[in-house]
Amino acid sequence: MAMIQRLNNTSSDSSYDITRRLPSLQFESALTDEEKELLSLRSRSHAITVSICAHSIYLADILSEVRQLRAQLQSTSRKTAMILHDINETKDSVKVGILGGGRLGSQIAHCLITFGRMNLQNLQISTRRPETLEYLQHKGVDCYYGNKRLVSSVDLLYICVLPSQLPGIADEIKGYLSPSTVVYCPSSSMPLKKLKQLLRTSNILKSEFHWTEESSRNEWDYNVNIKTSLEKRDVVNMTNPIFQNRPDNVVFCNPRLAEMMVCACVNMSSVVGLTTSEMLECVNMVILEESDRNQLADNVRLTAADFGFSNLDPSELSRRIDLPSIEDKQTKLQKKMALPEFIEIFKKRYSCVFEELHHLIAHG
Repeated sequence: MAMIQRLNNTSSDSSYDITRRLPSLQFESALTDEEKELLSLRSRSHAITVSICAHSIYLADILSEVRQLRAQLQSTSRKTAMILHDINETKDSVKVGILGGGRLGSQIAHCLITFGRMNLQNLQISTRRPETLEYLQHKGVDCYYGNKRLVSSVDLLYICVLPSQLPGIADEIKGYLSPSTVVYCPSSSMPLKKLKQLLRTSNILKSEFHWTEESSRNEWDYNVNIKTSLEKRDVVNMTNPIFQNRPDNVVFCNPRLAEMMVCACVNMSSVVGLTTSEMLECVNMVILEESDRNQLADNVRLTAADFGFSNLDPSELSRRIDLPSIEDKQTKLQKKMALPEFIEIFKKRYSCVFEELHHLIAHG
């Protein structure tokens, strides 16, 4: 009788499959006990890739915002409120290059297309097999094989190659890599200082991830693609580099990554010729969304002293920061970014990058 009732309840759904959740037909049923201990790697690997793509999107967004605000800050008729610009309509967008068109490089490119507020003509990929990226080429992404050409023509470079390939790639491009280019190595196993020596640049940052036995048991939907994962607000919140103590996280990124991203904005301000005073105004607008209508509290606002520029004349050009050196020293910026008020504002700005698409999904 119970079976008849169940069949009646599902008769209207022709797609119902009574074997869908049958344990004996699941992938895990054929695994040995030793192999089952490795199942957590699926969630972990997927969570790391999602986090890397989210960080890549945010980094491109804030660096582009710095470049766009330059004209506003140096204009005699400046706007009184910060506006998150439509990068597709601006001429000073950051030029982004991805070295490596494999799984990670192509995932970052797909996510930049979906979430990144950038002109796709400013996105380039260098890969040995550009013919495999036909979809990206149809979107307007310039895909070719020419590592030297790539690194010499971009403002932000993602290096997405296998660890075994990195020494050879570094030897090839180090003479063509500008000190002003921000380099992000999302998956390198090398220490940051070693990468600095290898690529001969101090304008470099990377993601590192760790996990615990407890976090490995947290649920994570690894069956969906990366873009679909980032369409969910709770997943985006889990990737936020400044808020990594969530009990439901599967992986945790290095605690100084958010600080290095802020300092990368300082370095971009130096590249575009902002003075120290203009740089501080720009970084507070980009990172904390300060404006004439939204003034920050004094204990939250970023100052020259936070970046070690306390003895620099505000009218002088902004200095650059050695990003790898941040890892090993205590800084005033680190203390400020640990303030609850700062964390809340940073979280809001980070989520803002993904919010437009979230709104479209929710409301059509």
